[in-house]
Amino acid sequence: MVAPSKIVPLQSQLKMLHARSPLDGRYEIALQPLQRYFSECALIRYRLSIELSYLAELVRTGVITHPRPGEMADVLRRIADQFDGEVASEIKSIETKTNHDVKALEYYLKARLTKEGFGE
Repeated sequence: MVAPSKIVPLQSQLKMLHARSPLDGRYEIALQPLQRYFSECALIRYRLSIELSYLAELVRTGVITHPRPGEMADVLRRIADQFDGEVASEIKSIETKTNHDVKALEYYLKARLTKEGFGE
């Protein structure tokens, strides 16, 4: 007989059967602490961080000229600091229209910078 703590609800069993790999199925709970680093949200966060760092460096070195470079650097940092699941969802929503993950990130940044007063 199976111990009550080992009984897996039917819904969970079905989810495990349709997982892409055992990592998404039976080991999901054990690997949950790694979600912060190895998830779609994490990938978006890392990409955003790289793009913002790149933009900041272009502004710092004068490749991109702007009348308020210090203020722009602050805005770029704030965008990075404010990243959360809602931002990731917004970028994924854009991706459904563009069919391209990096282009979706670019469109998000363009809209966000425009909103912050740093449009074209």
